[in-house]
Amino acid sequence: MIKETIINVGDNYASHGIKGNIQLLDMDGLHIDHVSLQHKTKQQKEVLREQKHIELFFLFQGDHFYQSNKKQRVNTSTGRFSFFHLPHIDGLLAFNPVEGNYSAIGIELTISYLEHIFHGDLELLGDFGKSLYSERESSFSSNLMIQPEMKRLLYDLVNNNYDGMMKKIYVEAKIVEILLLVIQNQVEYKYDLCGGALTRSDIDKLYYVRELVSNNLQTPYSIRDLSRLAGINEFKLKKGFRELFSTTVFNHLYEERMMLSQKLLIEQDLSIADIAQQVGYKNPTHFTAAFKRKFNELPKDVKNGNFVQF
Repeated sequence: MIKETIINVGDNYASHGIKGNIQLLDMDGLHIDHVSLQHKTKQQKEVLREQKHIELFFLFQGDHFYQSNKKQRVNTSTGRFSFFHLPHIDGLLAFNPVEGNYSAIGIELTISYLEHIFHGDLELLGDFGKSLYSERESSFSSNLMIQPEMKRLLYDLVNNNYDGMMKKIYVEAKIVEILLLVIQNQVEYKYDLCGGALTRSDIDKLYYVRELVSNNLQTPYSIRDLSRLAGINEFKLKKGFRELFSTTVFNHLYEERMMLSQKLLIEQDLSIADIAQQVGYKNPTHFTAAFKRKFNELPKDVKNGNFVQF
């Protein structure tokens, strides 16, 4: 059974200068809250909850932290996520807006739901998986950068037109995809602990570079611009990007352009010239050649309803 609720926060908190909406979704073993608020001041409150708390928390804008009375701190900043376990909640919860806005998606999961997803094998989550059966506070991921792929999945998770059983199936499929990306992200993030030359700071900067590339397909940055924006030298940027993501910066740009153009061709009623422009090609002929090289299909054939051949 699925229950969906939308709360207009302004109805109860207008006197605090807070307005916006909270979208809730509840189903067996799973609770999702999508929070979008506008306020100007820091909000904090004492929280107490005796039940076990396992959460994937994604913060798009704002600053969020929980300080337990055991001094365990869970801090998440703008554009980052955390995956953590608290045997119970007893402490201070605070969140700050950035430029007057606070936006986040929290995914709370029960152990039984995770066991269902992982077919009973929580050792896939390493020591974190084992800690879920204990009274030990722990985290699998702490304040790591949200990847573009995660953003797309999270958007689909909270913006879809399914209902009933179809909704349940769809939501669960997206949760599985998100968890797989979180696990993959953690493996990549620990690269520097396995003999790599990159520091944690370098890895954070390279994830930021990848996000800059993915979010600026129409007017892409040069390597020099990316180096300046991320605060990493050009040699380490190019070498580290290849080592961390198994591709070059420019090939990543190409792949992102092709995947978006494929989506637009299938889902939007746009001309090929418009799509070419949206993904950063000034010349539609150059776009067509690039698309054919990737998918072995012409854009016009995909637009006309033919299947893309992989």
